[in-house]
Amino acid sequence: VHDVLITLSVYAIFDIPVNSSFIAAMLTIVGYSINDTIVVFDRIRENSHSMRRSTPTEIANTSINKTLARSINTSLTTLIVIGAVNVFVPTVREFSFPLLVGITAGAYSSIFIASPVWVIIKGKMNKNKTVKTA
Repeated sequence: VHDVLITLSVYAIFDIPVNSSFIAAMLTIVGYSINDTIVVFDRIRENSHSMRRSTPTEIANTSINKTLARSINTSLTTLIVIGAVNVFVPTVREFSFPLLVGITAGAYSSIFIASPVWVIIKGKMNKNKTVKTA
């Protein structure tokens, strides 16, 4: 949702018209973001099994550190290619520009928003377990 809202906001701020290429780009952004978030959550799942005595914050921090280089490299290489397509292939600019905005926002959200949300949810679940057992 974050990536789509950021891209929509850029289009609204700069008054860029929306067309069918924009819709296709938004769906691509959603898929790319979900994939990147799944990679982070998969690492959290793996680390939660091996770090049973750690807090959710420590697990998320370790998981982010392990996936940070991969996520940044993937996003940067994708942005370089889409940027080159945006510059050198003018016929697909209506598709490539929202991808540039969305993938940039997606790189941020999968690392810095998804994991803290997991920590918050995990903390609330742990509070509910202690309340029910008490």
